[in-house]
Amino acid sequence: MLRLYEYQAKEVFKKYGIPIPIGSVVSSPTEARQVAEKIGKPVALKVQVLVGGRGKAGGIKFASNPQEAEKIAKTLIGQTFKGFKVSKLLVEEKLQIKEEYYLGFTIDRSARKLVAIASSRGGVDIEEIAISFPQYIVKQHVDPLIGFYPFMARQLIKKLGFEGKILNEMSSFLYKLYKIMIDYDAELIEINPLVLTADNKLIAADARIN
Repeated sequence: MLRLYEYQAKEVFKKYGIPIPIGSVVSSPTEARQVAEKIGKPVALKVQVLVGGRGKAGGIKFASNPQEAEKIAKTLIGQTFKGFKVSKLLVEEKLQIKEEYYLGFTIDRSARKLVAIASSRGGVDIEEIAISFPQYIVKQHVDPLIGFYPFMARQLIKKLGFEGKILNEMSSFLYKLYKIMIDYDAELIEINPLVLTADNKLIAADARIN
């Protein structure tokens, strides 16, 4: 199974019109400082390794200025993180988070169908949400003979209680994830978290494609 790095998955998202934070992948502390200077605001530095749970394990750090970004990059690049050597970091704008949501598609092996999943709680593993907050998750199997359409995405997101602009945008993102899932023959695709920023923009803060 091929899993894309976060920065690669985000490049795919961008191609399909899903907003991502401003940023670039770097492989040296100097590059980290240069990207932070270009962004011109506090940044997040995220180790690019093919494992989950980076935030809890110290794989995501924040810097308030370019010098701090360079300093943090020195401590991360070349280190081993959860058994993987860190050779690249994603340096991107630190988002002002108001809410965190979840959108994704996976394969339900028992049903032999794709399943769309959305949640009004994001930022933790979907398995954790399913156990702790099952009322905040909605799912829908995709009939392979029919496919998945924008109105289906809308119906699903509406079940979470969203309306107006946010309903339209989340539905659009979910439909775009379906298109990526099919085009890339993926087994799993998710935005977790999908962040609603302080200025009411929806941005894919993290990206995963297997």
